[in-house]
Amino acid sequence: MKNLSLAIAALTLAATLALAGPLAAAPRYYYHDLGGLPGGNASRAYGLNRFGQVVGYAYNSAWNSRAFLKNYGQTMEDLGTLGGSSSTAYGINGTGRVVGEALTASGKTRAFFKEPGQAMEDLGTLEGGSWSRAYAINHAGQVVGSADDAAGNSRAFLKEPGQALQDLGVLEGGNWSLAYGVNDAGQVVGVAQNADSYSRAFLKNPGQAIQDLGILEGGSWSRAFGINRTGQVVGTADDAYGNSRAFLKDPGRAMRKLGELWDAYSGANGINDAGQVVGWAQDAGGNYCAFLWDKGAIYDLNDLTADLPSGVRLKEAQAINARGWIVGYTANDRAFLLTTGGYLPSMLLLGD
Repeated sequence: MKNLSLAIAALTLAATLALAGPLAAAPRYYYHDLGGLPGGNASRAYGLNRFGQVVGYAYNSAWNSRAFLKNYGQTMEDLGTLGGSSSTAYGINGTGRVVGEALTASGKTRAFFKEPGQAMEDLGTLEGGSWSRAYAINHAGQVVGSADDAAGNSRAFLKEPGQALQDLGVLEGGNWSLAYGVNDAGQVVGVAQNADSYSRAFLKNPGQAIQDLGILEGGSWSRAFGINRTGQVVGTADDAYGNSRAFLKDPGRAMRKLGELWDAYSGANGINDAGQVVGWAQDAGGNYCAFLWDKGAIYDLNDLTADLPSGVRLKEAQAINARGWIVGYTANDRAFLLTTGGYLPSMLLLGD
């Protein structure tokens, strides 16, 4: 009887754990509202570096969106514009160099580069083009984004320090492309049109042509948004039912779904060198939440955050750094930073 009781107890415990699933994991994050610019309210965070410096956009008192840099414990810094009224920052590297897009005095959208302590620099356009946007920068200062060509088609670009924008090309038979991510090896990812007019996630290795990364089984389109040091790529693709799904692609392997929180829509935005992935997921009621995928399990970050204020919902996670810290924005458009247990951003040591 004793052995039977132990067996029943073990089965009951196993069933309980199975039902609890990954969402029953203990909280591991601490929430930080990154605030806004004076007179403004809404803000969104898109990028961070390993030191916890965060970039994105926030509205000012005139309700113009402005690129910001936020160092923890300091006032959010308005990074300015290129002479126009608005700007947005998308990426920052480990040396504090920031890239994004800004309006010029003539109303043109241009990719910008900002060195710490200096004014924004207009990165220009492709020959014959009129606009550009920069989405990511690596440690070497290589910048990627999109710009129009002389025919008005969007083209993925790479900008080496001190050089003009370089058109990265398109997939065979396609007309357009956009670059969203670059790692320290100079591998670029993004989305490009194929000969059948579908958008496809691409990878471009230095010195090689753009490579179609494929689709999920039964799907038709894909988009890549992030790549880490080992060449793992994340993004969004449709499945056989036409639903958007977050994907991970390991080098040399087929694209795979990351799993689902509610068997609904999802998308992946960022990945760190440890292979942790962040993004968004939507439940059956249409509500969005920020997610973390870690070691094969997917989590609602709202459930992993120990001190999330009442009424605050983490809507979308945009980036994750080497420490596992995450940035994004809430359902009421407030930029947030999540830090891991025991680490406070004020403890950061530059050069660590």
